[in-house]
Amino acid sequence: MQKLTYFQVYYILNYYHIYLYFKQMKMLSQLTKEKSKSIRKLSQKKFREIERKFIIEGVKIVQEAMASDWITESVLVTKEFFSNPSNKDLFKMIEEKGVPVFQISANDLDAMTDTLTAQGIAAIVEEKITEHLNLRTLNSLNSIMVAVDRISDAGNLGTIIRICDWFKADALLIGQESVELFNPKVVRGTMGSVFHLPIYRNVDLVRWLSNAKTFGYKVYAATMDGSPLQSQNYQKKSIFVFGSESHGISDGIQRIADTNITIPRFGKAESLNVAVACGIVIANFKL
Repeated sequence: MQKLTYFQVYYILNYYHIYLYFKQMKMLSQLTKEKSKSIRKLSQKKFREIERKFIIEGVKIVQEAMASDWITESVLVTKEFFSNPSNKDLFKMIEEKGVPVFQISANDLDAMTDTLTAQGIAAIVEEKITEHLNLRTLNSLNSIMVAVDRISDAGNLGTIIRICDWFKADALLIGQESVELFNPKVVRGTMGSVFHLPIYRNVDLVRWLSNAKTFGYKVYAATMDGSPLQSQNYQKKSIFVFGSESHGISDGIQRIADTNITIPRFGKAESLNVAVACGIVIANFKL
């Protein structure tokens, strides 16, 4: 077999790269003014609720969306991001799922997203309706759920979702007066965990927790004046409730809770961040 010369190899590789470039360019469409306008509206809660779509931004969370069973409507990329060879695996995932890709300027992308720089990529994802949680079928011997009551800080909710994902909670219940799940700051704070676990929104916690107790669940309310966290003999089927730092847990839920639990304080801090408290409590239960 005749060996190829250096120049032959060079030209073959050069033409191959040109072929790949034009093949990749077929993926890329121009973003119309009409579509750009509709995407910008998703920065507002009322339009997210009408369209049942939300924006995600950054490489990590787009990768997580592509790897999940959520439906991604479209991907937005800058020319620089699209032409970067290090992103080829991500574009392969996008192509395999048949998601259209639109080119957008860096300035326009930053204007559409919630951060100063969106890393050159964002996507529009359809909201996924989580099926009704059937407590009759959720009969794990070590079932743990987390409920949040009146959590208003988007960053805290995003972190709590990551914590629930890390410790593999069976579900997260978001009370009716809490921050919106698809708020851009919440979604960004989850780092993709929003795609990994069942999350139930706008839950009537008083009613739902009362029902859960009839199925053998024990409800633990995290408060400042409860029994020491480590002193409890936790039930195998447990629900942990966390309230906002400013308002705590509502009276209605307090009346339902079987036990109030507290993380012991050794210093002089007045309170713990609610997401930090959630991590400590669940770790104590799991470990």
